[in-house]
Amino acid sequence: MSRLLPLLAAVLATPALARDARPSWAEQIAAHGGPAAILCGQAGVLARVGGADVWLSRHPADWCYADAHGDVVWFGDARKRQVLALDLLGDADATVVVKGALPRFAIYWRNTPKPIAFLQQFSNDTHWMGLEVDGPRVVVYEGNLAFTLRDGILTRDRKRARIKDATFLRQLAERSARKAPAALPASPCPIGQPVPGLPPRLPGCDDASLCGRVTASVGSTPLCQVLVRQSCGDTCTARAVLWNAETKRFDSVGGVFPVYNPDTDTLAVGDFADPEWALASDDGQLLLADGALYDRAGKTLHPGLGAGPGGFYGHAPARLTPEEAAARYAEGLAALNACRDGEHFRAGCVAGPLATLRQAAEAGQIDAAYVLGSHLFSSRFMEAGADAKSPTDRADYLDALTWITRAAHAGHPKAKTYLPPEVMAVLLTGEAPQAALPEPFNDFPLPWLLAAARAGKPAARQVQIACTIHVATPDGRALVSSPRVGTLLGRPALFTLEEGGGEGQPPLSLRMELTPSLDAAGALQAGGTASLQVSDATALPHPIAPTATPQITLRASEQKAFDVACTVAPAE
Repeated sequence: MSRLLPLLAAVLATPALARDARPSWAEQIAAHGGPAAILCGQAGVLARVGGADVWLSRHPADWCYADAHGDVVWFGDARKRQVLALDLLGDADATVVVKGALPRFAIYWRNTPKPIAFLQQFSNDTHWMGLEVDGPRVVVYEGNLAFTLRDGILTRDRKRARIKDATFLRQLAERSARKAPAALPASPCPIGQPVPGLPPRLPGCDDASLCGRVTASVGSTPLCQVLVRQSCGDTCTARAVLWNAETKRFDSVGGVFPVYNPDTDTLAVGDFADPEWALASDDGQLLLADGALYDRAGKTLHPGLGAGPGGFYGHAPARLTPEEAAARYAEGLAALNACRDGEHFRAGCVAGPLATLRQAAEAGQIDAAYVLGSHLFSSRFMEAGADAKSPTDRADYLDALTWITRAAHAGHPKAKTYLPPEVMAVLLTGEAPQAALPEPFNDFPLPWLLAAARAGKPAARQVQIACTIHVATPDGRALVSSPRVGTLLGRPALFTLEEGGGEGQPPLSLRMELTPSLDAAGALQAGGTASLQVSDATALPHPIAPTATPQITLRASEQKAFDVACTVAPAE
């Protein structure tokens, strides 16, 4: 930290930024959990996440796509011939990026290896069009004919399409180029391989080599696209169905997609979604087809707004056991350290290790949360220079500070002291300071710290504590009980046991408070205090830990044996 402070002083010696209190679209989506399904239509653009609706824009949309890598939702207004972009790292409405001589088109996404926003847009059965953002250059192409950006004008023959916001496109290209592509799980679909059990030539296909083989997957799911119909005359047509690589059966996902019987080579006729335009969330639990949202069983979660294909933004945390998360942390930390070159890290080396650490941190591994947050924080300061005003800066700082805050809430000793006490107090309490923060944080945007405090605050989880309690006194009396008490994470649960004094025996009572929390591995635990009272002789509060056997000393100098064993679990 001592080496970091001079760097922070140089970076943060800038005028205070606007005290924007409103969270960005990305923050609003993250507050509901993830992932968000992006839906669109004439009513606007909507993010459906966690059962809640977040309206991103009320501008009519004839097509839309969520570019998760660029943190942008692209959509088009066919009537006005506009391509618009909504920056998810900001909180404003969409900006018009391209306007003019553009055909009416919908949009389709293909992943590309380069970390640049790339859109491949589909108009109708025979008309392809695309928009590619490549550094400061923008190319809009139609088949083999291309519009080229020259002095802010897209030209092709006598048609014109003007770039309305070239600055945004350049900024998008710059931030996309420095952002590592997300490490998505691989699909089990055997691309290019024939589907077992299908004949070498399907009757409904003119070209046998195109049918009966796995051509693509729906995201990382085991749902594989297979052509079963194909013909070419004046125009070419094709029909695809889905084959499940895990069950080894054709899968219509509850009737959402075409129903195919391989034994009779029959394809049901009906209003089915086209598998070639289907999209899946990163965890494979949600599907978008024809602009509507479904779960993996085919249940409709949202009928859509009439346009598509939409897309997904954000992801569900990795589902790891504590042991798996610890192993992932060790793997990521070793790989990160291998990237070191003295006090610095080799360029292009850390993306993979940080992705591994993020998986462990998302699964509750607190050491991973601290290492991830502290690395992101220090790296951002080194890269930001003296300008920390853009939405990208905000997103990067918020990401780093959120992980530091989560680790500090969980009791990580280094996280609790990573930044000056006044700054950590803001992050841990979520309250604005009464006095100016110390240099170099006196000019740091306070809304960013408060946003990180909100994002890093542990969720209020309902838990149950079950304790087996045994109290024995010298006179042979005992209290034995197994109460179960519900409470919220971070809130104390109160246990009380009482026994009235019999003839010649003083009253006996026990009061114990246990507070559930998360340990360093993210597992639930409980700790607190207990006191035992016999008549007017009262024990001092004694710290209690799970499975501990404390000895409580009464003021009357009597020794009382107090045994307690507790378990903490999520509420049923």
